[in-house]
Amino acid sequence: MAPPKPSKKDIALALLEQGAIFVHLDPRRDKVVVPQSYRSQPELVLQFGLNMRIAIPDLEVGDEAIAGTLSFARRPFWCWIPWEAVFAIVDPNRRGAAWPEDAPADAKAAQEQKAAAPPNPKRAHLRAVPDEPPPRDPATLEGEGTCSMCSTKWPDDASSCVVCGSSREEAFVSANGAPEKDAEQEEEAAPEPPKPVELIEAPPVSGEPPSEPPPASPPKRPHLRLVKK
Repeated sequence: MAPPKPSKKDIALALLEQGAIFVHLDPRRDKVVVPQSYRSQPELVLQFGLNMRIAIPDLEVGDEAIAGTLSFARRPFWCWIPWEAVFAIVDPNRRGAAWPEDAPADAKAAQEQKAAAPPNPKRAHLRAVPDEPPPRDPATLEGEGTCSMCSTKWPDDASSCVVCGSSREEAFVSANGAPEKDAEQEEEAAPEPPKPVELIEAPPVSGEPPSEPPPASPPKRPHLRLVKK
């Protein structure tokens, strides 16, 4: 025969010696004294302790109830909780005891419904999409990845067709009928622009006078001539 279960009073006293306790109760039961705003809910959890930050100087653990002045929104209120309204007493580490037979039915249903509810779906993350479409793969750019000579599927990273031996330039023909060329090849084939011609003044040829204006000729002297009468 199993030993009798400790009473709610004994459980509360044993846990109070180690620290604070949480008392789960049905505030709708008769003789329960709590603030009126909490009387309509199916479950209420109150914290009691001997060395709490807000002390409970009138804490009393008796045969009929646990009582004391608690703080609700920083307002003191004297509470009286009969043991028949209590269905669980635990410490901060969830160690303690429970009395399912005293738990309210609607509190049990709420807990079961919460446990059976599926987890909340994750929200979709939005990410920025660039205006330009992503580049297509080489197979799509090059005739959907088939050789134009023999219609054989082009292997990845192959430089020539494995069936007909056509080169990549011969196998993939653009829309105007000319073989497609890589951008690097087009850059290499592009002719360089002609360099500007630098004009250099030629030196004077030997024997020729320098390109300086000739000196002015001396003025001619007048000549006298005889005139016969």
